[in-house]
Amino acid sequence: MVALTLLQWNARSLIANGLDFKQYINSSNERPSVICVQETWLNPRLDFRIQGYEVVRRDRVTGSGGGVAMFIKQDLSYKIVEVNAEFESVMVDVWVGSCFVRIVNFYNPCDKLSLDILEKVSGQGYHRFIWCGDFNAHSTLWGCKESDHNGRVVEEMLECTGLVCLNTGEGTRFDVARGQFSALDLTLTSGDLAGIADWMVRQDVLVGSDHSPIWCRISLDLVHDIEKVKRWNFRKANWGMFLDLCEAGVNEISFEDDVETFNNKIQNLLCKSAVKAIGKTNSGKGKKVVPWWTSECSASVKSRRKAFRALKSLHTFQLLIEFQKARAVARNVIRKAKRKYWRDFCSSLGRQTSVADVWSMIKKMGGKRVDCSIPVLKHGAEIAVSDREKAEILAKTFIAIHSNNNLTEDARLYREQQNRLNQCIITRCEDGGHPLDVEFSLLELKQALESARQTAPGKDEVCYIMLRNVSDTVLQCVLALFNKVWKEGSLPNSWKHGVVVPIVKPGKDKSHASSYRPIALTSNLCKLMEKMIVRRLLYELERRGLLSPYQSGFRKGRSTIDAVLYLESDIRKAQVSKEFVMAVFFDIEKAYDMIWKEGLLVKLYNMGIGGRLFNWIRDFLFGRTIQVRVGASYSAIYSVDNGTPQGSVCSPVLFNIMINDIFSMVDSGIGKSLYADDGALWKRGRNVGQVQKKMQLAINAVENWAFKWGFKFSVNKTQAICFTKMRNVPNVQLQMYGQTLTQVSEVKYLGVWMDGKLTFQSHINRLVSRCKHSINVMRCLAGLDWGASRKALMQIYFSLIRAAIDYGSVVYGSASKTVLQKVDKVQLQALRVCCGAFRSSSNPAILVETGEPPLDIRRQQLAMSYWVGIKGHDIDHPANIVLRDCWEHGDSRGKSFGWIAGELAQQMNLESLSLCKTVIAAPISPWLFPMPEVDLKLQNEFKKHGKQVMKDQVTLSYLDLYYKYDLKIYTDASVDPDSGRAGVSVYVPAFKTELIRRVSDYVAVYTAELVAIMMALLWVEDVRPLRTVICSDSQTVLKSLTNGQKSSRIDIIYDVLMILLRLQHLGLSVGFLWVPAHVGVEGNECADMLAKRALTLDFINVSVPLSRQEAKLLIKKYVTRTWQGMWDGEQKGRHLYKFQRLVGQRIIRGKNRQEELVLTRVRIGHCGLNQSLFRIGKHPDGNCLYCSQPETIEHVLIQCVAYDIQREEVFGGVRAVGNLSIHSMIHDTYKLIKFLKLSGLFNRI
Repeated sequence: MVALTLLQWNARSLIANGLDFKQYINSSNERPSVICVQETWLNPRLDFRIQGYEVVRRDRVTGSGGGVAMFIKQDLSYKIVEVNAEFESVMVDVWVGSCFVRIVNFYNPCDKLSLDILEKVSGQGYHRFIWCGDFNAHSTLWGCKESDHNGRVVEEMLECTGLVCLNTGEGTRFDVARGQFSALDLTLTSGDLAGIADWMVRQDVLVGSDHSPIWCRISLDLVHDIEKVKRWNFRKANWGMFLDLCEAGVNEISFEDDVETFNNKIQNLLCKSAVKAIGKTNSGKGKKVVPWWTSECSASVKSRRKAFRALKSLHTFQLLIEFQKARAVARNVIRKAKRKYWRDFCSSLGRQTSVADVWSMIKKMGGKRVDCSIPVLKHGAEIAVSDREKAEILAKTFIAIHSNNNLTEDARLYREQQNRLNQCIITRCEDGGHPLDVEFSLLELKQALESARQTAPGKDEVCYIMLRNVSDTVLQCVLALFNKVWKEGSLPNSWKHGVVVPIVKPGKDKSHASSYRPIALTSNLCKLMEKMIVRRLLYELERRGLLSPYQSGFRKGRSTIDAVLYLESDIRKAQVSKEFVMAVFFDIEKAYDMIWKEGLLVKLYNMGIGGRLFNWIRDFLFGRTIQVRVGASYSAIYSVDNGTPQGSVCSPVLFNIMINDIFSMVDSGIGKSLYADDGALWKRGRNVGQVQKKMQLAINAVENWAFKWGFKFSVNKTQAICFTKMRNVPNVQLQMYGQTLTQVSEVKYLGVWMDGKLTFQSHINRLVSRCKHSINVMRCLAGLDWGASRKALMQIYFSLIRAAIDYGSVVYGSASKTVLQKVDKVQLQALRVCCGAFRSSSNPAILVETGEPPLDIRRQQLAMSYWVGIKGHDIDHPANIVLRDCWEHGDSRGKSFGWIAGELAQQMNLESLSLCKTVIAAPISPWLFPMPEVDLKLQNEFKKHGKQVMKDQVTLSYLDLYYKYDLKIYTDASVDPDSGRAGVSVYVPAFKTELIRRVSDYVAVYTAELVAIMMALLWVEDVRPLRTVICSDSQTVLKSLTNGQKSSRIDIIYDVLMILLRLQHLGLSVGFLWVPAHVGVEGNECADMLAKRALTLDFINVSVPLSRQEAKLLIKKYVTRTWQGMWDGEQKGRHLYKFQRLVGQRIIRGKNRQEELVLTRVRIGHCGLNQSLFRIGKHPDGNCLYCSQPETIEHVLIQCVAYDIQREEVFGGVRAVGNLSIHSMIHDTYKLIKFLKLSGLFNRI
């Protein structure tokens, strides 16, 4: 039997005493089932959690203090009961067998009680009832010397209800000043529980509050769901052993098995090897409550408790002093431990640290953990207590989302009719020998595996990381399975099964099944093949131009800004021509969940997608099942009627196909924009009636399309708006499904808020508010107690603030200067927190000090970077239409992207550049390319020989051992960063061939290295040696040959692969070898010398268009020059200009936050010295106390005689010979900090 253990405690502020309380719970021999806390002193903005517990709170709404919280152990089944919000109380039902125990946690803030109040708090029914809390009631019944009004009311209530007071008369609160105990905390239970209850006060325990913890143990058989899902423990993985086990077992797998058996054998091989070489995590007691807790913290808390026990036993003034000292020491030790741990963590942050890690550590510092437990669920009349019951209710809720019951009778009949008419289409297709139908290659598998992010596995437990740590032999086995599935068009059942994990929606009631969002976990093996399928499908769709030009969702080279900018440009043109724009923004109900599967197959067929690809998608869509997992319990398995699989790789592309022609029947004069399921239509004009008529026809066309393809729009969420500068906004009367659409004054489209006059004021106000929340977090991290470094704070600034400011700036950059200044202010506010500059510091100085350009310059940089991307698109790209010449662009007042982009491009000399396409189409199907043989093993050879290795000798020995009979070709490239010139070379020692070429200016070294390799291959194609190895010192280039999908120069990689394909057809063998640079390898040194010689050539021999990244670098250089000119001519910040003349540099030299802050203030010149204080009105004259001169940084460092002794000690006699200058002092940060500390100026600054 598992007892119900209840701990109640008046915290007198969880903010102050919460961490002590967590440590007390963590160190207890038994963790309580339920914890009831009174006087939490929390508010909705403050979070407090205990690891392993769910929390139910009621905070005080008005005023400070008060509040109650109940923490329920995560393995308990419970349900929250609604109570009267007038009182500070919470109520839950905890399940015991098939029944429940009702627990009430109550705090009375010294108010006058009455029977009516107590009845409202407790509700009706007192069977299996526990009521605990601080009643602020005195009665001799529970050990008080006398009874007061509240005590007599509680006594009367006990008589009326039959409740029993468990208090034994022991005091529950200790008055430190008087040295006396009083009993204010009560535990009341129903009679059926009182006989099996044990009640105890821990007067010997002090956890910050003057109230003692109270333990109550009731012998009941609780309903526990303690089983948790064990996961692979990859941190302790032995990958060498895993590889060997998989290698040994793969020979037992027969490629002739059927798909199901083949798949099961691969899963078993990987999982059995993982059990031995990786293992699984254990679900033990857990980690420390907070990561910074040390043995010194435990010792100081122990001493404090000892002092408290001594004071309680013998109350004297001396013991009171000792207790107060012990308490102060404990607080100091805990504060120091927390500060040290945080600073150590911040010092470990770098460029590779994710923001998620920073947030995770912030939460851990406060003892917070993510709680995923689910309380007792109610769904209609059903109540779910056990995890299995909860899973079943949630499964029924989730499966109903996809059910055919959601269809109207007309829609259902229409689908049935269409399914009969298209029966021949939706059946299996014959293999037509299309290039899409060829078998998959190992190169495709490796590229898919390389691009896969680590995600939770499906029920088969196979993870991507396992497949990344097996040999090619095992991957060939996996590839054989994929090709068997591909050929037969039949997927294993486990691939079509999803395990759904419910995640509560933010702010929703956790006791309702409808409050949860399903997250589906599917087989990683299936998702890996999906990646390979999607790559082929997308290639075919883009090659044949099957996707609508106005669809920007889930397409390479497209973004949300494409759709928003197209609309914004039309609105601006309408404003110039004194027209208005009527727009409608559509919302599809259950867009993904209710996709008509047969209709999707019809769409594929009409697009000409057939053969194996069609068969694979058909089998992928049908026969899908799900089951919900709660804890380690699973629901029954349910079939899914409609929709594409949630979380699958294919779903976004398939949805694009399904919604592709949504606006196909809309008149061409209507503006169209689409990003996935976020669509918009708009029309310009001056005649309201005419425009409204056109828009209504467009809506009718979309409505008819939706019925035909099984979609339904939400009338409540579909919005209409009229964009105009006119004072009287036209009244929009548009209808859908016979209902009038809501006309709004502002609308959010793809993350950008657009108001009727297009001032973007609402968008920027929301942006500023969001950034201020992030600045509050930064302020917390920048506090002296924790002391985050500037580097860590800048990382948070980049991720949380600058990223938010950047998004949509191409669109909202046309707002007025006054509106944009709000964003400028919030940027400076954030940077001031990062570097610790005084508020009076000049804005230009703060920007230069932190290396961040002004936002108006950055907006130009982002706009031109976007312009480069547009120029690489076809003419039908929506954003390309924005750049077309039109008479509206003649209005000089226009500041929108369409108005200023061309002029900015001319200023930056971008118009004359040759730019490569944004999306490169392969000359043939990419999966037909051969897999390059790339050898990178020389690096391992160097590691084997240790640090003293002679790299040239090892390289030559390796070449002689493995490539003795191969023709060796060396390639290299060189780029001059000042002139932008680039040269490439090819050197063939055996033929004494030297090829040098100068390529287009401003290309990157990476591009030039690729061009050199392409030149070498062309030479091989011309000379035709049987066996060749091309030696390059660029690992990046060689790696991109095998996995070049993310390369910035996929165009050149395609050229290289095409040459390799031709060489393969000629029967010639070509391999690639990485060799180290500048270690004395003769061939490589000659190639390096030749590449440098190529830079001196007068003419460009090889023209290479610039990639988007290379063009962005030119834009950045131009922007930096502009900023530099502003800084050189700026009147403010001249103190910093003495030490930092170049912009765009981030100089951070301090050892910790305090030193960085002081150095920043010394460099900028605004600090805590008298002259700076005088500027902000906090000093009468700003003069030095010793010499009556203005006390500036320069004065205290160089001139003031009061610090001559410290100056002499740190800097020696340089001042006497006149060599000491403020410039040299500030650049020698070690000596500067030492001087400031010795002189006592460090803390003042």
